[in-house]
Amino acid sequence: MKWLFFLMSLSLVAAGCSSDVGRPPGAPDSDTDVDGDSDTDADTDTDNDTDSDADTDSDSDTDADTDTDTDSDTDGDTDTDGDTDTDSDTDTGCDRDFMYVEGTRIYDTNCNEFLPRGVNLQYGDYPPDKIQSIPYIAQVHANIIRLQIRLETTANEFRDAVEAIVDNRMIVMPMMWDASITCGTDPQAVRNAVSRWTGTHLDVLTDPDLEKYLLLNIANEWGDYYTTQSAWVDIYREVIPTLRDAGIRVPLVVDSLDCGHDIEVFGGGRGQQVIDADPLGQVIFSVHGYCEWDSASLATNFATMNGYGYPWLLGEFGRSNHIVCDRGADHFGIMSRAADSDIGWMAWSWRGNGSGEWMLDMNNTYDSLSLTTHGNDIVYGEDGLMDTSLRATCWPDF
Repeated sequence: MKWLFFLMSLSLVAAGCSSDVGRPPGAPDSDTDVDGDSDTDADTDTDNDTDSDADTDSDSDTDADTDTDTDSDTDGDTDTDGDTDTDSDTDTGCDRDFMYVEGTRIYDTNCNEFLPRGVNLQYGDYPPDKIQSIPYIAQVHANIIRLQIRLETTANEFRDAVEAIVDNRMIVMPMMWDASITCGTDPQAVRNAVSRWTGTHLDVLTDPDLEKYLLLNIANEWGDYYTTQSAWVDIYREVIPTLRDAGIRVPLVVDSLDCGHDIEVFGGGRGQQVIDADPLGQVIFSVHGYCEWDSASLATNFATMNGYGYPWLLGEFGRSNHIVCDRGADHFGIMSRAADSDIGWMAWSWRGNGSGEWMLDMNNTYDSLSLTTHGNDIVYGEDGLMDTSLRATCWPDF
């Protein structure tokens, strides 16, 4: 009976998701960027360090879990190893094709709560180097990557990154970055981002093998300090139906106003107006924690955001020695209070920060695991990744 119980346990833990959607974890396909465009933009990779070494680590996903059960999968999905997967949805009554929000919480496709714990990866700056980082991010127990892409990121580059992240058993939260979007004031910049999601990248965002692992961060930090709150509401009320009309059904993540910093924009019914613009009602709000999230401000900020009653997360946050507006973010305090409130977060960032921002790099290279002070704080600090990160339940836990 002991061996039978063990096999049953494996089938429950591994339910709902496939751990391999097409290639070895972290390795780019041989047909990556088939248009031959190598992205020679002059502002690529702001740290000017291109670490061109190939990723030679072959043990990036060492927990080679094998699905040993042969029962039919009630949702029709088949494991890529050739075995048919028994989905625990038959026991729970859960039958979800996408992640979803309910109340203030985020849930995976097995209808279990998912608490984001991860990092930002500036992938769009230079994809050939950045994609090498994905298995190492998985090794430090991130359960999600906020994947930065640019307006010029190709369809193949985007697919390669999403597949690599899913192969390494992490949720993907793509976000669109551009100088016209970040702290921008022209609503057309948000429309341009949406045109990429509904055009160039639509095949990935609606791929049945991938969409179950996605949250979509529409546009990075649109709106500056002078942008009105009503303008922020108006542009998202406009573009959210466009995304849904294109067939994108995953939860949508909306960054706050004022370069992601304004926690008051969600009040006064404005947050609800944005949620109501989504016919699926699947909106998550994101704030970015920098100098306004110092130790003196944390209690008020968390109380304010929690008080709105909306699902929210910290899509970025800095650290104590990254000084802007005369102070730094209390990164240890952010992780502690997020743990107390069950709020998701993604630290900024794995690597690629330029002059004056070097202290925000979590790792020293793209093609190996070599954590910096910031990386060690986020990974091994109290309430950090090793303490609090759990995989989405469609995969076995760390």
